[in-house]
Amino acid sequence: MSASRSFVSTRLHALVFMCLVGALIGCLKKAPITETPPEAIAEVRYRYDAPTDQWNKRLVSEVVSGRWDRGLQRAVEGVLAASIRPGTRISPSAARTLTAEAGYPGYAAFAQERNGGAWPDELVSQALIRKGQAPEVDVAIGQRRNADGTTLWVLAAAPKWGEIDPIERDLTLDEPLPLRVDVPDVQSLAVYIAPPNGPVRTFSLTSGRLRWFDYFHLPGDHRIEVVDTSAGRAEVLFLFSVFVDVTPETLSGLPTALPQADPLTATERLYQAVNILRTDAGLPALKRFGLFEPLAREHAAWMAQQGVVAHRLSGAPGVAQRAADQFRPRARHTENVAAAYTAEEALQVVWDSPGHRKNLLCEQCSHISVGVALEPVLDRPPRLFVVWELLEFPLGEPRALPEYAR
Repeated sequence: MSASRSFVSTRLHALVFMCLVGALIGCLKKAPITETPPEAIAEVRYRYDAPTDQWNKRLVSEVVSGRWDRGLQRAVEGVLAASIRPGTRISPSAARTLTAEAGYPGYAAFAQERNGGAWPDELVSQALIRKGQAPEVDVAIGQRRNADGTTLWVLAAAPKWGEIDPIERDLTLDEPLPLRVDVPDVQSLAVYIAPPNGPVRTFSLTSGRLRWFDYFHLPGDHRIEVVDTSAGRAEVLFLFSVFVDVTPETLSGLPTALPQADPLTATERLYQAVNILRTDAGLPALKRFGLFEPLAREHAAWMAQQGVVAHRLSGAPGVAQRAADQFRPRARHTENVAAAYTAEEALQVVWDSPGHRKNLLCEQCSHISVGVALEPVLDRPPRLFVVWELLEFPLGEPRALPEYAR
């Protein structure tokens, strides 16, 4: 009898358990099922959309061929967040950090203005000027009202040369990278890949065709540059970073006080800094070549006078041509030019560009001449304009011709 009760009790418990399970399943069927969205993949890509705020709507309407990019807007918001004190400035390294973190693939320039809240016409005019360099220009603008009643505006603009397939911004160690760009009317493209340390690698790329690059064997920030090399040009079309087995650094603040710009001191620091970078890359240091220093200094002065960074200017044929006219035998020149508020920032500008970094790490070069000039302005802090001449002497060191030797 007790065995029968035990059997009945067990069956009853089983039936109750099954009913409870059935009721629970019925509740789950009726309740909405919410799935956790997959984590968004950090990518290098253009992110075009219709702007939602009034400022970017106005910007796009005023900049002919201007398009608003959400990645570029994210970089602008990063500048605003890092501008925690009055007088902050957007350094080249800060611009690189913000665009790399945002995954924007273009070569963007940033500008800022502080006013009483009016629309910053001067900043927008800068975007209009840059617009003429390409069929389209990517733009983004943001503003922040400060406690002192002023408004800080930040604008970013970048010429748009072509399309690029989305690329994962974060790679695992030894993971290959697929790269395909589509640039109309361009016959010859070069890809420069700059690892965290070591020499820059150069590859050819055909517009519209996919190529895999399997050269990411070091952890860190790998800087990639796609350059139009057709018809003797050297136009940067895409510039971005991929992070191998690391996360991009966070920008906590922007620099404020400007050190005193001194061309002579900057020249000495640049000679030292270039050789430190070369020795860190396993290359021999370069010897200082004083004969070409006046030519490099004069070209830097031409750039500073016109406010333009270029290898050749109106009235200034360039260092290589001047040297060929004044010295024999001829040297082979590898040249970088830049402008920034400090010598360190000027060097950072060229170091961030894989193509220019390759010039600094020229393996055949044995000598260097550096020229620095100060921008002649009074209404704002002056910039330093810098010329680097990395030199090869296959026929021996040049000597001044008699008419120039007096």
